Amino acid sequence: MNIRGFHEFLVGRLEYLSQEMRWSLRTTLDQNGWPLHLRAMESASFQLEPGASWAPEDQDALIVLSKHEVKTEDIAQLFFEGRTVEECQLMIDILQIGLPVESVEGQTEGHSDFNAEPASSKAISSVPSGTRSAPTPFTKRLIEVTSSASRAGSTPPCTDSRKDWDQADRDIVWNAMHEGLTPTQIQAQRLPFRSASAIRTRMSKERKLRSSAELKHIENEEDEEMTEQRMQIDLDDDGSEYAEDTEPAAQIPRNLPTARKTVPSNSTPKASPKKPQPQPSLTPIRTKLMNSLGLSSEDKKELRKALNKTSWPTRFMSVEEYNSPLPRNGARWTEQDTQALGCIRETTPSLPYKLIANFFPGRSETAIRHQYNTRVHPGPK
Repeated sequence: MNIRGFHEFLVGRLEYLSQEMRWSLRTTLDQNGWPLHLRAMESASFQLEPGASWAPEDQDALIVLSKHEVKTEDIAQLFFEGRTVEECQLMIDILQIGLPVESVEGQTEGHSDFNAEPASSKAISSVPSGTRSAPTPFTKRLIEVTSSASRAGSTPPCTDSRKDWDQADRDIVWNAMHEGLTPTQIQAQRLPFRSASAIRTRMSKERKLRSSAELKHIENEEDEEMTEQRMQIDLDDDGSEYAEDTEPAAQIPRNLPTARKTVPSNSTPKASPKKPQPQPSLTPIRTKLMNSLGLSSEDKKELRKALNKTSWPTRFMSVEEYNSPLPRNGARWTEQDTQALGCIRETTPSLPYKLIANFFPGRSETAIRHQYNTRVHPGPK
């Protein structure tokens, strides 16, 4: 495993930080510098000496961690393993208020029970010495990421369960899969505390879980779309809505998956039946007629309701009637057309006969006025 994978492992432990904050923390440390002992795998496997001098590089990294809202406990246990929470917090306070760093060295030594050794002998190096604490095996450091109960009395360690997969680790596996990494590569670069077999199992589960979630999302979208289509109603050109009482709702074809039927080898497959052609609808014809009258939305709605209740003119009762030849001049009026004329005139008395003629193609304005005055409403007009 390389040092970059170990860096990602450490930052990934900060689950209380947002994904953006963790990304910013790692990027800033990559640019400004990690703590000295975390810049190589050889030195990263050893603990720091409590009370040891703070290198300028460690001070810079400490400020970066503090500004990214990393808890002081995690700073001590993850990024400066071996140091106490108190000395990390003290150095953060000193750096934030701008006091000389020498003052923190004196306060650290005055408030600890460590042997008064020269700071240089306590600084970490890549070779173990008698003045430094015993090295922590690297595998143990990976499993027990928080510090082993520090000699200065820091909080007890908390172990990371190898069986539990949090969302951050699952996202790491999922993203690495899309990058084409193998389980062995993911272990080496991203998740050193997981075994390759555990990562392989997790990859299989993530494929099933996330694929199922995507499929369910698509099905929900299709259901919503079909619901909207079923709820579609007759809309006028000006946006007004009408409920047709005499016209059945148009059937919307649904492309539903059907089971594939196997044709026996000794039989001739039947020709697939042709899909029925959609039947023309009377709704747009009536809507166009109503829009030609120049009425308001309310007047059109009232007139449509009245005609639905009484009777529409014969020509607007079906598509076949609408497409039939126009009546000859002087043709007899049917009872249905007479009732429709009376309904139109009584519902919209201000509508001129010139526009009423739109309901009776082939009949003149004079013929319509005469029929109304003599049959529907006899009397002088």
